[in-house]
Amino acid sequence: MCSSLGGDVLISTGNRTGDPPDEQEIRAIKISPETQVLIGSGTNPENIEHLLAIADGVIVASYFKEGGAWQNKVSKIRANHFMDCVRDVREKQN
Repeated sequence: MCSSLGGDVLISTGNRTGDPPDEQEIRAIKISPETQVLIGSGTNPENIEHLLAIADGVIVASYFKEGGAWQNKVSKIRANHFMDCVRDVREKQN
């Protein structure tokens, strides 16, 4: 637990929906290996490998939607593609 901050996980986001966070911000809040940091926006197949190298996980919403727009329905094709990329990254990390 992040006792000094009162939370179990810290979330780093971009400036608006769909924007990835700044890498320096992620590194600044990941103060120790025990501090769990999630990316809260902007994760996609093109940056997932880089972001999972510096964060512990991601929260994905708008990328899963048709056309990447948050108000659209979830696209099974986009969700499956993203998860295939995550599995590839995790296999490389192990």
